[in-house]
Amino acid sequence: MWYQLNAENRVIGLRYEEPPIQDTNLWTYTTLEFPENFEDYVLIGDEFVKQPIESTSQPASASDVISALVQNSPQTVLPLLPDDVVSRMYNFFPDWVETEYYAKDSIVSYDDVLYKCIVSHNSTPKTVPTISKYWEKVVKEV
Repeated sequence: MWYQLNAENRVIGLRYEEPPIQDTNLWTYTTLEFPENFEDYVLIGDEFVKQPIESTSQPASASDVISALVQNSPQTVLPLLPDDVVSRMYNFFPDWVETEYYAKDSIVSYDDVLYKCIVSHNSTPKTVPTISKYWEKVVKEV
């Protein structure tokens, strides 16, 4: 059997036939039989030692990915999503609050509609998100 290693000496490839002449420098011959999960083996000295890859983090869920996309570029992502999905995303954004400073591009929820701040300002009753001088709708009402 022929094997191939990565920079950490982890087995990254196996083949039963001799590799093509141009690839022989990438492959090494061994009499060791590997199980199906050959990626769990590392070459230490002259021996292959089982050393499973340990995951250090959990894979991101679909909702985590969507949340990150929406929070990082909502004006791009939100209009692409169906209304029923957007209607469940209001919890990702704060409710509009009077006497709060809003920077340009801040996103808030107001009366079940998401708005993006287009001019930085301190909010007052005269700057509610329905005032187009300060805010624009991100998505239509749901």
